[in-house]
Amino acid sequence: MEEKKTVQEGLLIKEVLTQVYEGLKKKFGVKEIKLTEKAMAEIADDSDWHRTRMGYTGYNSCIFLKIGNKEFCVALGEKCGAYPADPYNCDIAVVSVSRNGVNMEALDTKVSKALGENSYFRSSVIIAMADGSVGAVDGGLGAELFKIVGPKAKEVLFKKIETNPDLLSPATLTPMVTSAARYKPEFVDILIEGIETVLQKA
Repeated sequence: MEEKKTVQEGLLIKEVLTQVYEGLKKKFGVKEIKLTEKAMAEIADDSDWHRTRMGYTGYNSCIFLKIGNKEFCVALGEKCGAYPADPYNCDIAVVSVSRNGVNMEALDTKVSKALGENSYFRSSVIIAMADGSVGAVDGGLGAELFKIVGPKAKEVLFKKIETNPDLLSPATLTPMVTSAARYKPEFVDILIEGIETVLQKA
């Protein structure tokens, strides 16, 4: 019953990225590594002389994917912190961390440091916004992913973003989003295959 409902309504972008992360874990047969403390990377700053207001993306765990002769640390992040992070939702980060000769305690520190340096999504392969749209930083792995999945965007979009032009968002002064974009379930497999292809070439 729940599955039929999801297909009828489409998937929210957080559901898509969560399923992509779980799908990569299953496809490569790897175990998730829980971090001792959430790794947090700055993604937004609205501080001034009188107060500090910072937005972050936070990572609680990661997986390691071996592709060819290379190993990649992949993590699913979620926006956290103060209101400057509100335009964002979640992301999938890919960072370079070697596990050779490293014990679990040291690995935890290395992963947390690497993910914490993913400020403004420079190591994110895909960034999801609060309205359901997706994007990537120019010049990174995400840009390469969007060369693959971009042409398929119309095929996987289940429902467009809906806004109310009579209401403005106080943060951005743009029309208020009344319904976020939703995606067809096949978007998950397209992203999994796309990420694998990008990492094969990295």
